[in-house]
Amino acid sequence: MTDANFPEFLFNQTPWSEKGSVFWPASAFTLRRNISRHHFPHKQTEAGARQVLDEITSSIMKLPLEDPMYIDFSVLDPAKREFIFEHYFIPDGIYEERPHQGIITDKTGSFLAGINLTDHLTLQMIDCKGSWHKTWEILRNYERELCKKLDFSFSNRFGYLTSNYYSCGTGLSLRLYLHLPALLQLDDPENPFYLSQEEDFVITQMGDDKEEGIFQGDLVVLQNKRSLGISEDHMLHTLFRGASKLINRENECRTQIKNGNFPEMKDMIARSFGILMHSYQMPTSEALGALSLIKLGIDLNWVEGVSDLEINQIFFKCRRGHLLIEDSGDHTQEEILHKRAEFIHSSLKDARLII
Repeated sequence: MTDANFPEFLFNQTPWSEKGSVFWPASAFTLRRNISRHHFPHKQTEAGARQVLDEITSSIMKLPLEDPMYIDFSVLDPAKREFIFEHYFIPDGIYEERPHQGIITDKTGSFLAGINLTDHLTLQMIDCKGSWHKTWEILRNYERELCKKLDFSFSNRFGYLTSNYYSCGTGLSLRLYLHLPALLQLDDPENPFYLSQEEDFVITQMGDDKEEGIFQGDLVVLQNKRSLGISEDHMLHTLFRGASKLINRENECRTQIKNGNFPEMKDMIARSFGILMHSYQMPTSEALGALSLIKLGIDLNWVEGVSDLEINQIFFKCRRGHLLIEDSGDHTQEEILHKRAEFIHSSLKDARLII
């Protein structure tokens, strides 16, 4: 359900609606900036926050965006905010409720400008097509245009200043979402954490509940450790080199499964298929874990009737915020679990297990 403050294109144009890499569903580029003569958002007066909002909105609306629209967080209920955070892969901890907060987005479904969140301006773009060079170039060009209109806080010693000192320097945060079920399920000794100890990035998980070694939906998230004392190009090179190593290892594991005898993997995928097709209630973690194995099964030619792209859409749309936005009203936890199961049943009605 939509209203005047919540555009229809957020439902119809999603970042993951176009086919990309089987192993690399998404990349998120985030730039943080603050206007020099204003306090950080958590120190702002309401009048100061209003002035920042007006200055940034005026400048962003002049960028070459596709029908940009401002969405005021104060008029959104929690379900709509949760939907937006899921849709744009917004990282945890970026939102604290304060006056004059909102986002500007456009019909591409992949661009977002957050205003008065943890920083005055949070520019973000999502790439789900594997064209990360182009995505980064677009975001960088937007930032350069804004630099001509807005006086961003900058220090010769610390670079661009942000509310969290970990983000100072370039102000760039890059998150790469890799789907590595074969590598993780085979419990390979070269698991992702070993690689991160040798490289200048950290490995974490998608979602709010993070437990080391537990990757929800077998999604491994690579993120830069720092943005100070390192160039943007070096950061990009390091992360994408690490991602390539993990993808190559995942591909080797899948080839090993295809050419070998792995009845336990067939059993795991068959059990996941049964859970998805017949469960009455499904928690998010269980649904994402089972969908991950179906996604693997498609690549192994053990599941047909559903494409990898369709599984990606189910994977991201079965999250709580996307389920709640479909209809109005309050829902109990039990109703949400059942709604997720119904959505998955309907989405997988043509899928067949051919093990």
